[in-house]
Amino acid sequence: MDIDEAFCRLERIPHVPSIEHLVSISQSCRQSKNSVFARRLQTKVSGYGLEINSSIGNYLVPMLVDCGLMPAAQQAFHKLLHPNDYSWSSLIQGYVECSRFSEAFDVYMFMRRNFIYPGKYASVALLKACARLKCIDRGQELYAEIVKMGCDDDLYACNSLLDMYAKSGCLEEAEELFGMMPVRDIVSFYHCRLIGRRKVVVDKLVSTILRELFIFLYLDALVCII
Repeated sequence: MDIDEAFCRLERIPHVPSIEHLVSISQSCRQSKNSVFARRLQTKVSGYGLEINSSIGNYLVPMLVDCGLMPAAQQAFHKLLHPNDYSWSSLIQGYVECSRFSEAFDVYMFMRRNFIYPGKYASVALLKACARLKCIDRGQELYAEIVKMGCDDDLYACNSLLDMYAKSGCLEEAEELFGMMPVRDIVSFYHCRLIGRRKVVVDKLVSTILRELFIFLYLDALVCII
């Protein structure tokens, strides 16, 4: 069932629809990133008096963020009585994607003051903000939190930290992290290449990158052949 049909059915329902039905539509809006229907759904939910309901409200926030509707996402978030980790993380990710880094860190600090700990995705999003701002100390603190979650070998988290080191010109830290990463991809090699361009003595790092890149491309080509 497409979004148009889903909304047509919603309009024909004479009573307040089930939470499951509204959640299903919100997921369709989010997957298609249809901002028009996402805004319509928020209006509908508000009209039903369900915006404070965590069962649907915690789906509205990520939907609105993914559809690029940050003001609406903020509005939906602040009406929630019990936002879950999913909503907190989505709000932080949305701020980072919009380059509203100070607001992202404000949300993070509010969470910490209230003993709410951000999940992996929020922490990784904040690492991206640290990379843009070249805040090495704060980035390392965030990565320490990721390690405590047991996600220190997460490729996305490692690449985000590597990106921060690359943009800050930290060769030794980048080389150490690169050597410790259990899995590397083309993004990992790209960040190390940026480090190499900024330093004069990079023979060891460059040779490591080239060797790992050759193995990566070779195995990728082999999989394609098979």
